[in-house]
Amino acid sequence: TLPACPGPPRRLMAYAAQHNGSTSALYLFGGRSERKDQPVALLSDGYSFDILRRKWNSIVDIPERGSKKVTLMGAPALSYGASSIFIFGGDNGELFVERNRLDDAIQETGSLPERDSLTKALEASFAGHPGFDRTIYQYNTITNTFHEVGVLPEAPPVTTNALLWDDKIVLTSGEIKPGIRTPHISVASLNKQTGSFGILNYSLLVIYLVLLVLLGIYFSFRQKTTDDYFKGGGRVPWWAAGPSVFGTALSAITFMAIPAKTYATDWSYFLYNMSVLLVTPFIISLYIPFFRRLNVTTAYEYLEKRFNVIVRLFGSASFILFQLGRIAIVLYLPAIALNLVSGIDIYLCIITMGLLSLLYTMI
Repeated sequence: TLPACPGPPRRLMAYAAQHNGSTSALYLFGGRSERKDQPVALLSDGYSFDILRRKWNSIVDIPERGSKKVTLMGAPALSYGASSIFIFGGDNGELFVERNRLDDAIQETGSLPERDSLTKALEASFAGHPGFDRTIYQYNTITNTFHEVGVLPEAPPVTTNALLWDDKIVLTSGEIKPGIRTPHISVASLNKQTGSFGILNYSLLVIYLVLLVLLGIYFSFRQKTTDDYFKGGGRVPWWAAGPSVFGTALSAITFMAIPAKTYATDWSYFLYNMSVLLVTPFIISLYIPFFRRLNVTTAYEYLEKRFNVIVRLFGSASFILFQLGRIAIVLYLPAIALNLVSGIDIYLCIITMGLLSLLYTMI
């Protein structure tokens, strides 16, 4: 038995499952509550159920229409992409409440003329129903915000489902007015807005990549030994070596993944990166002088001197395996960014960056 949903019991809510940045969750929006001997209550609240932690969280940013929050009653909802839920229309419930009031009044009155008058008013409310809300909402599970992203060309069905089929959104039949169902199926395509990367951006990207290769060629003429390759022959000044070491630790993970993960969850990943600043004084005062006195090129060379070649090989192999996984992410993240802003194929981005990096490194 799982924890009960907060708030009153409800039906005809919009619902969908989607990822919240750290785990999958079930999302509920609006609906109505019907309890015995109580008037029907329209609901404009929302909740998400964290499947991993088995915990309910409140959604506070239900959209408003005028001065009232919408109920999204009976609206079909569809999870899309990494963090979006589309909600199509729904019943705002105001006419439903009025019909419910008329129906109760008919049941309670004993006067035949009054009953006939109320019945005619009830029939008129059905006949003159304008259809349900045509607004399309997009809810972002990461930022916990709603946005109006479009309007349906005709009144949408309620009490039905929305689904993806060949990257098209399908709304299946449903109820288009109270008591009136439709056999029609609506199909929609998403218009994905993409900006132009532009000649200037393309030029800067090409110049940057070409400069990397030219730098490799330029410094290759000054390298005669492995000591030149690994330590610059001892000719690199401190002000150049320091930023170089710091820059080596930075990557697309630092600039893209860590901020996103911090935003979606908590500050633990950010604090982990900031810990570099805390340990730097100890590295400068203790570790670097120690390695310089031994005149070793890498920490793995020290492992062999301190222990044996097996320990060195184990340490080297562990680091190489770690870097293979890290480099995969480091190449993939900027490839995603380039693909989004320029339309360049992700595989082409990865191959280009990988080959050019290999080229200037090997040179």
